[in-house]
Amino acid sequence: MRIFLFLVLLLVSSDLMAQGLAEQIRKAHGDWSDVKFVEFTWTAQARGMSRTYVWDRTTGRVKATIGDTTVDIPATGAGLKETNEIEAHKAFINDSYWLLFEQFIFRDDVELVEGAGKIPGQESESKWLEVRYSSGGYTPGDTYRLYVNDKGVVFGWAYFPGGQKEPRFYMTREALQTQAGITFPTDFKQDSKTVIKLENVKIR
Repeated sequence: MRIFLFLVLLLVSSDLMAQGLAEQIRKAHGDWSDVKFVEFTWTAQARGMSRTYVWDRTTGRVKATIGDTTVDIPATGAGLKETNEIEAHKAFINDSYWLLFEQFIFRDDVELVEGAGKIPGQESESKWLEVRYSSGGYTPGDTYRLYVNDKGVVFGWAYFPGGQKEPRFYMTREALQTQAGITFPTDFKQDSKTVIKLENVKIR
């Protein structure tokens, strides 16, 4: 019985530590609850591919421009039937994570785990918050590990598709900007080389 109670207390303590770190991250990056408008262009450098979004959070609508096509879709993806609209929404969800991942931490289908260890490819260590999406969305089971400094700012992340043991990639999050009280990265690097850029960002 004592062992069982100890394990329960250990799990509760671990959960509280993870929640505490998540709150620290949210405070460091700003509160999106008052944000009404977001515009940004997501660019994959190597592929020369860009996608632009204009998101009106008051109406819940997103104008997604991919190539020469612009579609108007609900941010939630509710009721979409046309293939091009569904694909645009998938792209919007994926690309939004790069800009505002911190806002996707607090969801019912998310499991948070706090820890510390070596940063991938480096000898230095850091505390981290692991964000596990157990269900829902287009890629259930995906896991992200956010590497956090002492101020709660996420300086790098690793991606584990489907919850696999080894990460598909680790990238640093650089060139931070702040608009309307929201702090976000605009440059994502792998092995010191820019892979993803967020451009023409407007938040208000």
